[in-house]
Amino acid sequence: MKKNTSLNSQRHGARFAATGVVAMMACAGAAVDTKPATHEINSPWQAGPNLVHVLAPDNVEPGKKYRTLYMLPVEAGENSHFGNPLDEARVLDLANRHQVFCVYPTFSEMPWFADHPKDSKKGQESYFIQDVIPFVEAHYPVLAERQGRYLVGFSKSGWGVFSLLLRHPGLFEKAASFDAPLTQEKVGPWGSGLIFGDQATFDAYRPDLLFRKHAPEYRGGSPRFVLMGSLLFKKHTDEASALLRELGIPHRLDAWQSKRHHWKSDWLDKAVQMLLDESADGDALEPPAASPLQQPGLDVSKAMNQP
Repeated sequence: MKKNTSLNSQRHGARFAATGVVAMMACAGAAVDTKPATHEINSPWQAGPNLVHVLAPDNVEPGKKYRTLYMLPVEAGENSHFGNPLDEARVLDLANRHQVFCVYPTFSEMPWFADHPKDSKKGQESYFIQDVIPFVEAHYPVLAERQGRYLVGFSKSGWGVFSLLLRHPGLFEKAASFDAPLTQEKVGPWGSGLIFGDQATFDAYRPDLLFRKHAPEYRGGSPRFVLMGSLLFKKHTDEASALLRELGIPHRLDAWQSKRHHWKSDWLDKAVQMLLDESADGDALEPPAASPLQQPGLDVSKAMNQP
């Protein structure tokens, strides 16, 4: 499938409609409604219409441009087996505390944030980059540049945020990943085969291979990767941190064991702090020591399908 990853190349190929509270007035510097807005996008890269939910700070200053926090899902559509990231963002008051627009886009199928090699209706990477981001930046007072775009996810979407940052280093500033299978080598588990189609496509998106390929681009400056979690994927967290250290890539690390593999848990607040606040705790290059709280014999394949 031919793909153009230019941010604006396909923005007119999608049709947009507001299905909830509309915040178009934000572009003119007017106050933004404090309730989450919901917009419908009909994208050529997806099998059907999807929704983009946006949570704005309570008081938006006229003329100011804000950062955007993209909270990427782990489930298709509006499914919430693992919780709703925007609901948790509201509980934690992330938009106000960090003065950031929180964006939660949905996907037609199990999200792995990749483009299928043959089925254009499974173009998840293209949909996100060429439809979702341009829409948000056209209708909200947010920074339309690398320094304004941040990614956060866990499990499959934790894998996805690192993959997206590594594949598009000029598009995103930082990414935070919690409890994700970052060093998974084979396509197939957790619905990945349906999106990647084959091993070669999966390899093109694998964070572990992309870290090696693009290491020189990430060695200088402040850390752009926030690595968290040792619940289901402690082995992957340890291996990813060790790989980053081997490659000399700075990253922020907090590998304590969260209570749940879920949006509504105790990890998101800390993840966003480390992502958006340079003074937050968590800097490290050393892989974490074994956690005394690690659950022995935890079946990852089963736990990935349970809240």
